[in-house]
Amino acid sequence: MKFEPQINAKQPMPDLKLVWVISHDQSLQQRLHEDLNVIQVDDTDDLKDKTPKPSIIIYDPDERAEEICQFDMATLRKLDVDLPILVLSKQQEEKFVRLMLASGADGYLLKSECDSRIHESLYDLVNQKTPLSPDIASILVKAFRPNLRAASNFNLKDREIELLQLLSEGLTKKDISEKYNRSIHTIDNHVRQIYSKMRVNNLGQAVGEAFRSGVIS
Repeated sequence: MKFEPQINAKQPMPDLKLVWVISHDQSLQQRLHEDLNVIQVDDTDDLKDKTPKPSIIIYDPDERAEEICQFDMATLRKLDVDLPILVLSKQQEEKFVRLMLASGADGYLLKSECDSRIHESLYDLVNQKTPLSPDIASILVKAFRPNLRAASNFNLKDREIELLQLLSEGLTKKDISEKYNRSIHTIDNHVRQIYSKMRVNNLGQAVGEAFRSGVIS
């Protein structure tokens, strides 16, 4: 079954009530828009008993060992499995990028990005999009060359692969439901099926695995 496109009205920007920043870089908070309510801490341990929960988390893995990064991501996911997490880093090695996405990151930007792009990416994330720096996207595309046979590894149907491709390009479930004249309940069921078949918990993991396996490009 193919999705047939329809015209969709632009969605309003959501409200970012609170942003948590986990970074040893004390200048990072100054790069964020002054209108944002930002709390910056050095480590995830410093978040204990912090309330209320944020709208988004920015995680800086620089100057941390890989096992610490994995532990931190697991800790953040325990707070809320659906809480958007943006990795902001100098690191662009393929292995590390894949590690962060597989650990639950919903987006990955390099610190070389301009401040306005970082700010824009926060709204992308709360709109269920997946912001990636161009260099990171290029690394992923080159590393995960298409191999359509890999779809059989997950037993994904054609419409599920198509849906996963659309989500990886930044469309939200609501966008897709309106664009293709399907109920959001139907789209949500397809997404759950994809997560179940791929044995992942969020879109960042699904996209990372799909690129790695060549299901999408």
